[in-house]
Amino acid sequence: TCPAYALDFGRCILAGGGDQKVHLYNVETCEKICDFDYTEDDKVQDMTVARFAPGGTTCVVGNWNCFFIYSYDNKSESWREISRKEIPNLHSITALSWKSDGSKLAIGATCGVADIYDACLRRYRYRGAFEFTYISPSQVIVKRLSNNERVVVKSNYDGVEITRINIFQVIVKRL
Repeated sequence: TCPAYALDFGRCILAGGGDQKVHLYNVETCEKICDFDYTEDDKVQDMTVARFAPGGTTCVVGNWNCFFIYSYDNKSESWREISRKEIPNLHSITALSWKSDGSKLAIGATCGVADIYDACLRRYRYRGAFEFTYISPSQVIVKRLSNNERVVVKSNYDGVEITRINIFQVIVKRL
């Protein structure tokens, strides 16, 4: 019903604009999946920019002094708003960008700010030697703390959650 200022393509097509609504459409059929309507919320203004994370199941939409985070829930097979991050005096968010592994989100706004946010679901250490950073239920970054080597573990099957990671010590003997 209005021009789409915020538009991106991931697991679905997301469109938002000056009507204070976010619309999600099926990629194959272009049928509407769901709407998020903020017309009753006085703090919400135009949806200015949208960006899907590299996995395509999480999307951030910029607004006035805040951004919204939406995620696809595999269990219920539906999209939901998982968070709203309000930042006083930020003004209109005009740029969003994800790090290629999906672990960080950068935002830019009309007030001249550029901020970087950690975008993980959870992070924990294993025996003081490894750090596991869950970017999504199906993607984990494993980092060896002794030398900061990183490897991204991702499920080959769309939407299949990683429930366990095994770490094995490899001993290399030099002659």
